[in-house]
Amino acid sequence: MNPSTEKIEKWTSVYNRIIREWINSELRGFPELNDSNYYYILLVFEQPGISQKELTEAIFREQSIVTKAINYLIKHDWLRKESDPSDRRRSLIFVTEKGKKSYPIIKDIATRSNVFATEALTAEEAAEMERLLIKAAKPFLSDIQIKK
Repeated sequence: MNPSTEKIEKWTSVYNRIIREWINSELRGFPELNDSNYYYILLVFEQPGISQKELTEAIFREQSIVTKAINYLIKHDWLRKESDPSDRRRSLIFVTEKGKKSYPIIKDIATRSNVFATEALTAEEAAEMERLLIKAAKPFLSDIQIKK
């Protein structure tokens, strides 16, 4: 391993933890939400009727993890699931009224998390960081999953 890169995993982990802790502190008004599940509400609100498969691809998570998170959010009245009328084997996910009412606050938290995550960087450095993260992740993801 190159000596200049052997701490990348460590600092990626530290950076990720700091951002996740910040998000959790901002979500404290929503006891059922945390850094692992709040993003589902954003994606479903912005893509009503998204299939569970599409949601899995958009979040870069395993099907079982997404299923568990969706079921949890359904149980706590954030999401609802319907059968696709054109293919009853598919489930379509929608945000509930609770999710719709809370969306502006949750969206603001997501927006501010990006500001928080890059506050020590110039705009150019933040853009370069994003470019490098995409470049590093791209070999491990299908092209369909990489969306800016």
